[in-house]
Amino acid sequence: MKIDKIHSALRDSGINIDEGTRPHVTRPHVSLCIYGNLPIVEFENDLKQFAKETRPFEVIFSHVDAFQTEQPVIFLAPETSPELLDAHRKFHDCFSKYGDDVWEYYKPTIWVPHCTLCMDLSQDMYKRAMKILEGVKLPINTRFEKSGH
Repeated sequence: MKIDKIHSALRDSGINIDEGTRPHVTRPHVSLCIYGNLPIVEFENDLKQFAKETRPFEVIFSHVDAFQTEQPVIFLAPETSPELLDAHRKFHDCFSKYGDDVWEYYKPTIWVPHCTLCMDLSQDMYKRAMKILEGVKLPINTRFEKSGH
């Protein structure tokens, strides 16, 4: 997959890539939500049901962007298609009972869909990463096929 190759190029250049929330699972992803604390068994059962009801859909990553925080986060930005926005809305509808623990940036009116490439960057790493990413051929057409945690 093209995004895996981008991750490899960044990692090979000493850039901190996104290893995911579970280090042994590094596949590219777009997080619909992040929570503080959850009753994990109950949540996993609900997530399985959500996954069954969510059909795969096409996504186009059209550009590279960054969250300009103290330690920048660089990401691939998808076009905000109706299918993507609908998946996010349905997720929050389905998991509204966990709403008190939602990270602020993932709430429906605030969320910026993104596939994190690298994070926790020094300014030097940020500049080097952006230089590497100048050579990435965009857009990247892909499919959202799975829901997981």
